[in-house]
Amino acid sequence: MSLAVTESPKQPELTQTLGDITECNNEQLHLFSSVQAHGCFLGFTWPDQRVQCASENVSDFFLEKHPHVLGARLEHLLEKEVVAKIGSLLREFSGQRNQGRYISFARGDVKMEAYLYESQGLYCLEIEKKVATESNSSDGLDLEQMVGDYMRRAREAMTMAELGKLAAEAVRKVTGIDRVMIYKFLAPTWHGQVIAEDRVAKAHSFLGHRFPSSDIPRPARDLYLRNSFRSIPNVRAEVSKITPSTNPLTRKTVDLSDSRLRAVSLIHLEYLRNMGVGASFSLALNVKDQLWGLIACHHLDEFHISRQRWVYCDMIANAFSSRASMLETIEENERRLEFDKRLRSFFISLRSSADPIGDFLRRHREVEEIFEVSGIALVTRDKIDFAGLTPASADLKEIANWFRGEMLKANKACLAFQDLKATGALWERIKPFACGAVAVQLPGADENLFMLFRPEIIRTITWGGDPRKQLERKGFQGRVNPRESFAAWEEVISDETKPWEKHILEGAHFLGELVFDVLAKPQKLIEELRVALKGNV
Repeated sequence: MSLAVTESPKQPELTQTLGDITECNNEQLHLFSSVQAHGCFLGFTWPDQRVQCASENVSDFFLEKHPHVLGARLEHLLEKEVVAKIGSLLREFSGQRNQGRYISFARGDVKMEAYLYESQGLYCLEIEKKVATESNSSDGLDLEQMVGDYMRRAREAMTMAELGKLAAEAVRKVTGIDRVMIYKFLAPTWHGQVIAEDRVAKAHSFLGHRFPSSDIPRPARDLYLRNSFRSIPNVRAEVSKITPSTNPLTRKTVDLSDSRLRAVSLIHLEYLRNMGVGASFSLALNVKDQLWGLIACHHLDEFHISRQRWVYCDMIANAFSSRASMLETIEENERRLEFDKRLRSFFISLRSSADPIGDFLRRHREVEEIFEVSGIALVTRDKIDFAGLTPASADLKEIANWFRGEMLKANKACLAFQDLKATGALWERIKPFACGAVAVQLPGADENLFMLFRPEIIRTITWGGDPRKQLERKGFQGRVNPRESFAAWEEVISDETKPWEKHILEGAHFLGELVFDVLAKPQKLIEELRVALKGNV
C-alpha cells in the first residue's frame, strides 16, 4: 500500500459546488466568430496577401480604399509601408505561437493601431482607431515614474494585502479607471475573492467579497493563460460577425484564442451591466506558471485604454506576480520551518523515554498545539487510547474501521477529511467532538491507526450577490442570465473544520513512523527480551 500522503476530497458544500454551470463551462469563447465593433478583423493568407475572411464592419475602415474586401490583396487596402511592415513581422515570428505584434500607422488625420497574429496558418489583423479615455495629463515620463515607484514599493511589501493594495493603486493612477480590484482564485473551487481594491467614491466596493467560479468560467480562465489582457471598452456596444467564419486552411471555425478584439459572452456582458459597469479590462496574474488571479478593472462609463498604458499595467501585473510568488513561498516556508522545529524538538524529548507511547499520550497538549488539533487517538487491534477532545471509545472504533476502508479504496496510508459527513449515521454523533480528521496507518499492521481530530469551525463568507442565483433562466428559450443583484450576501459555513495543510499531513505521517516504529518498537523488543530472559533464570 502506498505511503503517499494525500488529502481526500471534501464533501460537496455550497461553496464547493457553486458556479461551474454547464452552459458557462461549455462556451467555446475562442470560436465566437465575432469581434467587438470598435475595431475590425481581417483574416488573410501569405504570401498571396489575399483576404479570406473579414468582420462585417470592415467597410467602415476600408470602403474608400476598396469596395470589395473579400478576395482583395492587402496592398489594395493598406498603405505600402504597412504591408511591408506586416511582411517583415511575419518573417520575424514565423513558426512561433502566441507571438502577436502591434503595428501603428496613420490614415490621414486618424491614428490607427493593428494587432497581428497567426491562427492555424491564417494570419489575422485586428485594426482599431487610437482612442483613449484616460487623461492625457501624464506623459510617458510620468507613467514611467509611477510604475518605477510601484516596483520599488512592491519589492519591500511583506504581506499579500500590502502588495495587492499597492498594485491596485498603481493601476488606477496609470489609467484613471474607476475601480481596480486584485482578484484571487481560491483552490480547489475556482471561486474568487477580492483581496485588494482602489476606487473612486461613486464606485461600489467589493473588497473582501467572494464570487462564484461561474463568473469567470473555465474557458475564460484557460484563455487568460495564453492571452493575458482582456478589454471591453463598452459593454453596450454591438459586435461584428466574421464572414465567412471558417478558416479556409482548416475548414474549421476561425480560432480567436489569441485575439485582442474577440467578442465577449452575452452572459458576461449582461453580468457587467447588472453590476453597473460600463467598461472593463483585466490582466492575468500568473504565479508559478498557474493562473493565480486577475487585476480586474471597471469603469462606470465607456473606457478605452491606450496600448502605452496597458503596457505599463502589464509591467505592474508582472511585478506583482513575481513578488506574490516570493511572498507565498516565504510564508509557506516560515510556517513549515516553525512546524518542523517544534516537531523535531518533541521527538528528541521522547527518545530517552522508557515509555514513549505513554509519554506521547500524557503530553497530548503539545501534540495538539503542534498540529493545531483538539484531540488524538491510537487505535490498534487490542485497544484504543485517546486524549484531548475526541469522540467516545466506541465511536473511535467505528471511525477507525471507516478510515481503513477509505484507505484501502484510495490505496493510501494517510487520509485527511475537512469534514466526516461520509461516515454516515455516525456524523451527527461525533460532530460536536470531531468535525474533521487525519488518519495515519502505523507501521507493522494495517489495522493500527494514529488519528488527529479538529473541531468544527463556523465562519461567515461575504459574497458579491447571492451565489445561489448566479445564473437564472429567463424567457421562453431558456437562455441563462446572470444574477441581477450584487448586494453583499452572507453565507454561514458550518459542518467543517479548517483545511489540512500539506506540512501537517506529512508531519502526521512522519510522527507515526518515528514514535511508533523508531521509538516504540525497540522498547517493545527490549521488554520482550527482558521477559524471555527472566523466564530462563
